[in-house]
Amino acid sequence: MPTVPGLPQLPPFRLVDRIVEHDLATGCLVAEKLLSVDDALWPADLGHLSPSGFPQTLLIEALCQAAAAFNMLSAGAASEAADPSAAVHRGYLVGVTDLRFPNFVELGQTLRLCVKKQQSMGPLVAFWVEAQAIDSARGVAPRQVACGRLLFSLVAA
Repeated sequence: MPTVPGLPQLPPFRLVDRIVEHDLATGCLVAEKLLSVDDALWPADLGHLSPSGFPQTLLIEALCQAAAAFNMLSAGAASEAADPSAAVHRGYLVGVTDLRFPNFVELGQTLRLCVKKQQSMGPLVAFWVEAQAIDSARGVAPRQVACGRLLFSLVAA
């Protein structure tokens, strides 16, 4: 599997650890982020950590970064056949539709980020997104923690 392409976010705001799979033909990408106590985004005093776990705003950011990784891999594949500068772009989140958070993801769990490109029109690209919490230590089935649709505007850098 490919490494995470050069996303502009740096740790601790890089919310994608690795790409598990991607398929440019179907427009899908699956990435993961392990949520550990060492993560700088967690409060220093875990006693004040809300029972809801990982903040929903960071879930949205993680899904945006997974979609950006797909866009960069897609642009990179296109640039192999064309101009190498085609892979350089920026994406801006411009719309969120039907985003739901049915469950929470907690420390020690792996956040699985699934994005599927639905459609594009010029610089606008829409993705169906889903995030799941995976707790391999307890052997429970993955549970959905977010799903919905994100709309991005891509511009050349």
